[in-house]
Amino acid sequence: MSKAVDSLAITVGTGCNIRCRHCLVDENLGTKVISGQEIQIVVNEINNFSPGTIVFTGGEPTLYLREIQEILSCINSSPAPKVKLVTNGYFAKTPSKTEQVLNTIRYLSGVVVSYDAFHAEYVKAQNIINILDVCRNLGIKISIASAVESPMDLVFLNSIKRSGVPIAIQQILSIGRAKEQGLEYQYTSFDPEVLGKKCLNFGGMVYNCGAGFTVCCGYLASAAEKKEYVHDSIAAHLKSRFYRLISECTFGEMAKIASVDPCRLLPECSNPCRLCSLLVPRIIGA
Repeated sequence: MSKAVDSLAITVGTGCNIRCRHCLVDENLGTKVISGQEIQIVVNEINNFSPGTIVFTGGEPTLYLREIQEILSCINSSPAPKVKLVTNGYFAKTPSKTEQVLNTIRYLSGVVVSYDAFHAEYVKAQNIINILDVCRNLGIKISIASAVESPMDLVFLNSIKRSGVPIAIQQILSIGRAKEQGLEYQYTSFDPEVLGKKCLNFGGMVYNCGAGFTVCCGYLASAAEKKEYVHDSIAAHLKSRFYRLISECTFGEMAKIASVDPCRLLPECSNPCRLCSLLVPRIIGA
């Protein structure tokens, strides 16, 4: 396993069976479905770099089970990777359907259910309960990821809390449909602690179908012009100016290089992804 690629998240398709108002899948992120040629590229990179964890995401990845199965059937790295699925839970209308879908995914060890007030407009809470119950029966780790626009959204989490099921809070980013709807997590003031941090996804890698490999899981990966941030191979990305910058510098150090006065940063720049999208293009260009 390469220390530079502890995990690889694969966007197997950007299509989804629901249309949440806060969705960050941007039209520039990638294509609707991963191609056969791309699958071979991804498999080769997995076998070369042996990431410990592979995460299938989207869009809604259960719409692309055939592509997922094809990728997993071609992996020959040893030991076999752990596989995680990030899903909206729409497929889990009954326990039997839930088990049927999860059993089709080889090496599956974890499921992350994206569920919050926005997803609840389309997905019934019973679906989530079905996934929780089936995962427990199958010995699969389960967690919930909830997007919030403001601290008030945390109230919703009380309705889905379950003993032993961790909930990760994700702040809404102004990308994709969220940007169209004017949604973004609201900070009251700039938090200077972010300046001491580095990219939160460092150590992981993302492959977006129709685009390429990148560390970014946010703004820069969705940029219309992203040749500096997304590459055809993991090796090319690791050698890029972008990767070198985010691996070596804190956001505070980037601000200094970019000649950006931290005292003039807006509250929304408290989010590391938002701050990165401001600083990096000023340093290396688009």
